[in-house]
Amino acid sequence: MIASRTPRILVACLLLAGCAGPALKVDDVLADDFTPEDQATTVYLPLAAFDLGANAARERAAAPGAGVAELVDASRSLFFAADARVQIAALETLDASADPDLETVVSVDDRASDRVRAEVESLTRAGKEYAERALPLAPDDADALLYRGLNTSLLAWSVGKQRALFEGLGKACDDATRAALAAGEAHGSGAALRLRGRFLSKAPWPVGDREEGLRQLRRSTEVASVRLNWLFLGDALHANGDAAGALDAWQRAYDADSDEDSTALAPYHRELAQRRLDAAREGARTSD
Repeated sequence: MIASRTPRILVACLLLAGCAGPALKVDDVLADDFTPEDQATTVYLPLAAFDLGANAARERAAAPGAGVAELVDASRSLFFAADARVQIAALETLDASADPDLETVVSVDDRASDRVRAEVESLTRAGKEYAERALPLAPDDADALLYRGLNTSLLAWSVGKQRALFEGLGKACDDATRAALAAGEAHGSGAALRLRGRFLSKAPWPVGDREEGLRQLRRSTEVASVRLNWLFLGDALHANGDAAGALDAWQRAYDADSDEDSTALAPYHRELAQRRLDAAREGARTSD
């Protein structure tokens, strides 16, 4: 009897261990200085710049008298430090691939290393907590709601489907993205529409809803014709089998300006749009 129960207990313990907080501390993830390599001339903002910004924001949030604005800025800065890691890892993975096909390009985020995921988990978990500290002070603050949603969604991605399920992050993402959208669809150049639409397009059944996600993403481009809205719409159209629509959306993403909040990551987003266009056109050429 004891022997038959042991594997179940072991499995339960392993699952619970997998639901624990990140092994990496935020201070161990964020860079605290530039190296000579970081300062090389490039169109891309060095990762250390995102990290230093996040550290400065955290210091302001910890200062006496810090309020909603400082807490939200810390949440925002940690999200972008995390997201920069995702974008950089995606391009590095594609650079290491020989002529990646379109499916590889579109799903490249899923190929992120365990280290990248662990760093993103640490940063987004902290970013989510800052937003959640701000919301009791200002329950209707659109930025606090938006960055809670953004951090929660990226956190769920970082831990993977199994851990996200056991941590209740699917429901947390659903609730957080709904609340961000309710605060105003035009806020942040349609960022809440983009967030909600991306979540619904990629979340598994029964939470996901590709048709509604696509509608939200179309609406985001109507509210603001900015790069990230078009990029995510293209991905959703591709997932729905609309190759021509996806190609058009990715071209618009390449040509469009970035929204103000995403300016620092704009060159990465533009390059990822270009990689999608290149792979889609090569696929069409070889199939003729």
